[in-house]
Amino acid sequence: MTLRWGIANPEQFIVVEQVLAELEIDMQPFQELAAQGLSERADINSATEEYPVTWAIATGDPVTRFVAANSMQNQLQGTLVLGVLFCLITLWWGFRKVEYGFDDYSLRDLAVSSPVIIAITGYVYLTVSVNLAIAIAILLVIGAGYWGTRSLSTAIFTTIPIVIVIIWLYAIIAAAGYGLNMVTVAIAAMSLGVGIDYVIHVVERYREERATGADVETSIKAIGGAAGLALFGSAVSDVTGFLIITRSAMGFFASFGLFCAAMIGLSLFASLVVTPAMLGAMSRTRSNETQQVEAVGA
Repeated sequence: MTLRWGIANPEQFIVVEQVLAELEIDMQPFQELAAQGLSERADINSATEEYPVTWAIATGDPVTRFVAANSMQNQLQGTLVLGVLFCLITLWWGFRKVEYGFDDYSLRDLAVSSPVIIAITGYVYLTVSVNLAIAIAILLVIGAGYWGTRSLSTAIFTTIPIVIVIIWLYAIIAAAGYGLNMVTVAIAAMSLGVGIDYVIHVVERYREERATGADVETSIKAIGGAAGLALFGSAVSDVTGFLIITRSAMGFFASFGLFCAAMIGLSLFASLVVTPAMLGAMSRTRSNETQQVEAVGA
């Protein structure tokens, strides 16, 4: 005997998930006709008059696509967090002071950085492998004393705006009612790679101004006058290109173009509004800490 159900909007995986949950409830009467759980495959020859049902699972193209997309979503979420951590490590190294030697190793910086080292190593240990976690731990322990807490704080402030963009993007996808599909599951991972470039340009421009002796306010203003114009022009051209894709008759391509345009727009906003605000707050906090130390010393 074969039973068939139809699913409306199978490209929306959140709908398929709800249908499968209801289908599991509807199929409970068949459990009384099976000698074991419906999802446990038994030999067809084991069927008897008392228990004629040997196996029952949901199948078909919508279900197959949902299972594949669900697996991809779990993998992308894991690699997304891992990508954020590796971006943080790379930026930590990139913002370090270039001139250092063996005698410059700082145990104080290592101690202050230890919570970050433990968090990164623990996550890699739980999600990837023990060997990679050990290798990263050794790298961070050696590098933390050289790279310093100042470069760590700069790396964190560079990464946070892109994490905020990812959260915004998922919120927009949910609010628009699109749910998860083969396109939206990849947008967040793409936003990490695309958006981090915007923020790096802003942070580097700010650091260049500060290196010349400019104060915090002047340095932040310089961001909009130089890097800001270039980033705005780049974002506008990219958004225009992706918006053209939204005119596609294929729904997947249309949603891909729409969310990519939203991603770039959010990345631009985060780089030109959120990042300067955070840099200003960070610099003022450091200035206050320096003044307090000088006051105590006096």
